[in-house]
Amino acid sequence: MSKTFVFVGLTNVGNEMAPNLLEAGFKAADGVSSADVVFTYVPFIEDTEEVYFGSDGMIATAKEGALLVNLAPISPSLQHEIYALAQVNNMTALDAPVVVHDISRTHAFADRGNLTLFVGANDADYDVIADMLEALSADVVVCGSVGMGQLAKAATSLHRAAEVVGLIEADALCRASQGDDDAAAAAVVGRALAVGPSSTEAALLFGALSAKQFDGSYSANVLLGEVVAALSTADDANLILPQAESAEYLLQLLMTIGGGDKAAAALSLLYADEESCARNGLDWSRAEGLYGSMDGFDYDDYDDYDDYGDYDDHGDSGHGHGHGHGHGGGFGFGPYSTN
Repeated sequence: MSKTFVFVGLTNVGNEMAPNLLEAGFKAADGVSSADVVFTYVPFIEDTEEVYFGSDGMIATAKEGALLVNLAPISPSLQHEIYALAQVNNMTALDAPVVVHDISRTHAFADRGNLTLFVGANDADYDVIADMLEALSADVVVCGSVGMGQLAKAATSLHRAAEVVGLIEADALCRASQGDDDAAAAAVVGRALAVGPSSTEAALLFGALSAKQFDGSYSANVLLGEVVAALSTADDANLILPQAESAEYLLQLLMTIGGGDKAAAALSLLYADEESCARNGLDWSRAEGLYGSMDGFDYDDYDDYDDYGDYDDHGDSGHGHGHGHGHGGGFGFGPYSTN
């Protein structure tokens, strides 16, 4: 019998991925309590904890025998915790974090050919869900036991963040050097991309940046969630990753001035003039007093802003990450989204 499913979390992600399951013949369930398979995607670790462990979360509300598939990035240690609690409650949990290749697309999660899933599961659990995962993504990579998919995702996220920030900074440098002559700056960056150590995805992102295409489902919030999960994984290993922390800093800054829901290319607006920022709905006054140097930045100051939630301090290695976030992508708790 065909398995029924429900998506929980960011509605724009669910709305883009669910049609591929429907097209493959799977049925949408009426809600979490009746679904055979629950797919979850929320961008931040604290949200994932609430989705699974909260009073209305998956562990409390999914039916006995349900399969819980986490498509979002978290640390392997948290994925193991989800797996253990699911087992105690006669459910099965596995990780299948999604990697988006061309992040510049407006509907980046819709095309299964644009996605890879890194799966952490034992063979028996994977066999049960393989057909649905293959309907979601043309590229499903089985990485090993539970948590290994998250580790592979963390490694990919670190590379992605470095590439995005490097491209944004290269563009900013060329614009500043060319007196904000867009055409001249674009020509220089284009030549650099043609011969430098850059990927096809970086070239596509530069096209979106040049066209000032700042809307898309792969938002700065999504990228920030990936970086935060990678840093949390590094914390568990007592490892400091300065480059990733710098990327987190820039993404937090973009969120602070109102750009969290914009596409990753909008990071370029951090280097734009105030008028360009204002045209794109960004307000630099929100950042006044919040940011000095990276070393002096106090994440607790985010408490002054209504759009941000609580922060998790993974300080085991002697450095904490303030993982503040807004929920601007259509995500909400309470009645879970089923599409």
